[in-house]
Amino acid sequence: MLFRILAIVVLSSWGASAPGQHLLTEPKDDDFYSYKDNYNRDTPRGSLTGFFQACDERDYETAALYLDLRAIKKSEQKTKGPILAKKLKFVLDRALDLDEMHLADEPEGVTKDGLAKSRDFIALLELEKKKYRIYMDRMWGPKANVWKFSKSTVKIINPLYTHFGHGKIGEWLPPIFIEYEIFSLQLWQLIVILAFFPLIVGLSRFISRRMIRIMPHIGKGIAEFPEEKQLLRELEAPVLMFTSVILFTLLTFSLNLTIAAQKTILAGLATFLVISLTWFFLRSVDLFSDLFQGKLERRELIAASSMVPLGRRFTKIFLFVITALALLRVYNIDITALLAGLGVGGIAVALAAQKSLENLFSGVALITDQPVRVGDFCRFDQQLGRVEDIGIRSTRIRTLERSVITIPNREFSQMKLENLSLRDKIQFQTMIGVRYETTTDQLRYILSQLRQLLLSHPKVLQDRRIRVRFIGFGEYSLNIDVFCHINTRKWYDFLAIQEDLMLRIMEIVEACGTGFAFPSRTVYQDSSSSLPQEKVAHAQNEIARLRQDGGLPFPDYTPEQYNDFRATLSYPPDGSISRPKQTHTKDSP
Repeated sequence: MLFRILAIVVLSSWGASAPGQHLLTEPKDDDFYSYKDNYNRDTPRGSLTGFFQACDERDYETAALYLDLRAIKKSEQKTKGPILAKKLKFVLDRALDLDEMHLADEPEGVTKDGLAKSRDFIALLELEKKKYRIYMDRMWGPKANVWKFSKSTVKIINPLYTHFGHGKIGEWLPPIFIEYEIFSLQLWQLIVILAFFPLIVGLSRFISRRMIRIMPHIGKGIAEFPEEKQLLRELEAPVLMFTSVILFTLLTFSLNLTIAAQKTILAGLATFLVISLTWFFLRSVDLFSDLFQGKLERRELIAASSMVPLGRRFTKIFLFVITALALLRVYNIDITALLAGLGVGGIAVALAAQKSLENLFSGVALITDQPVRVGDFCRFDQQLGRVEDIGIRSTRIRTLERSVITIPNREFSQMKLENLSLRDKIQFQTMIGVRYETTTDQLRYILSQLRQLLLSHPKVLQDRRIRVRFIGFGEYSLNIDVFCHINTRKWYDFLAIQEDLMLRIMEIVEACGTGFAFPSRTVYQDSSSSLPQEKVAHAQNEIARLRQDGGLPFPDYTPEQYNDFRATLSYPPDGSISRPKQTHTKDSP
């Protein structure tokens, strides 16, 4: 039943003829005949036009002059003629979409229609398996030959009016409600529409809310996630509009409207129907794409989930195109010529949109090749930022300054991109410059303690790439290169570990009795050293002990020492708020 109603709404709005309606052929030309009759009854077209004009002016006495009333007694023609003319106009308005321009505008009428020369076929109505033919006959008179609705047509006016008339409503309503019209709507029809409007909206709201409540129980995937339920509730508005259109359509067909009013109202209803369906599908695309993307992310299928936003955009573009074509068809705009024009102008459009197409294909390449994905932190064109969206035309990146940079896909795909989110570990490297007053034994002590620090730290990746080397003599410092990899992928954690390593490095340099160098010029007035002699002696004694025991770690530690030093330091350091606190029992000292 629902699909039948939809078909009626759309087909009626597309200008289809009323059920059982068969019209004359297309007009032959635009040349108008010079009428001789006072009522323009010289031709079938002129007679039909004059009949409609007289009825529109409610001059039914004049309209009766367009009917062949010879089958009625002359004494009754004056009273029954206007009534029959009014009924015929009522039937034609509701049963046929007549256009007088389709009728012949020559006094002879249509001569090759298989009918008598004095008869022209107007239309055919099929009602309840019966066929009713409407003709015009040429009446021969002394002054002029005129065309009128035939006697056979006049005889079927009452049966047709019985079928298309108001019935009992027309009997008990005052005449003003029947005769007075606004926008081709009789007054009583307009009152009914306005009265039923709030009722239809209220009923539609009730139905739409019930449907939305039922849908989560149908889809298990939707019922599992509260955020999807919220998005599902956003479907209520398009469902409300769709339901209202269906109910208004049922109301329209029950009001016995004229063909003109039906075409206008159904065209509007068809427009709202297309809009409501498009609205519903657009929100459904958002609902199911978010649901599908969430499932992919929970399964860690990041590559597949990054394709969902682009698929969502292409689907919405397709829906907008279908909506535009449907609306053009609703208002009888020939889309065949439009599509043919698009085919012919496709090359010109492609040339004009060359850069846009390059951005489109570059966006597809970025998503399929995936040098970066949405959410990745990357370096591009000497800048750092996180990818927020890869669209059809451009890519948006939020920088460290919290601004958003929009880069066309064609340019972005040609950049050298460094995906920092794909790092399995983060490099730590720093250059330490100690004062030139530092002795060789002090320097050896610093080197050995720094190597032991890196080997002992639990967050330093233990491999052969750990490096602590004295690499040269700077302008004002002795330079030591410290290099290793931190076993983390998170930048925030790396900063905390780097901070801990640097603080421990400062402690080692301080314990050695030397200090960090800085750009300066030293003027010596005597040969005495300003360095603390106790700490200098400690470093010298330690290196002398190692030299005597054969334990100097140069050029490197032994594999056994590597194993002995591994993870012997505590991290986070003692006293840190991040360090787990030990629990003490009552028996503990």
